Amino acid sequence: MRFSMTVYSVLIAASLALTLIPSTQAQVPAWGRRYNKQQIERTIARMETNTDDFKRYIDGALNRSAIDQLPAEDRVWERVSDFERATNQLRARFNQTDSWWETRNEVQVVLQSAQRTNRVINRYRQYLNIRGRWNVIKRDLNTLARYYDLQPIR
Repeated sequence: MRFSMTVYSVLIAASLALTLIPSTQAQVPAWGRRYNKQQIERTIARMETNTDDFKRYIDGALNRSAIDQLPAEDRVWERVSDFERATNQLRARFNQTDSWWETRNEVQVVLQSAQRTNRVINRYRQYLNIRGRWNVIKRDLNTLARYYDLQPIR
């Protein structure tokens, strides 16, 4: 009886200790690895900043391109703008949560928007000198995809 009471007390204490771990330090497994909120936050912040820079850069690139004033210019601009809005929304939502895993749906939205952006950039890449800039963003997108156990951008 005394032994089972001791074991029971130890289990309760261990359970309480686990629930008191600060949520910003809590790690969630993805693909057999563990990531913490600070790692994810750095990647999201870098991607969001690079996306803002990319949007400004592509505005000028479109105005200097052969597709300036054509419907294709509007398609590129629309995709990049949608993607930039999605990254802004992800960062805002991420900053509001305690557990980074809660933003998995928002990351999926960003990745879907990035996939559409990637297609339009690939279609008009010969007119725009943006490949290297887009690849920097894609690297962060694929890092996020790995963190959240989602499909990368090809």
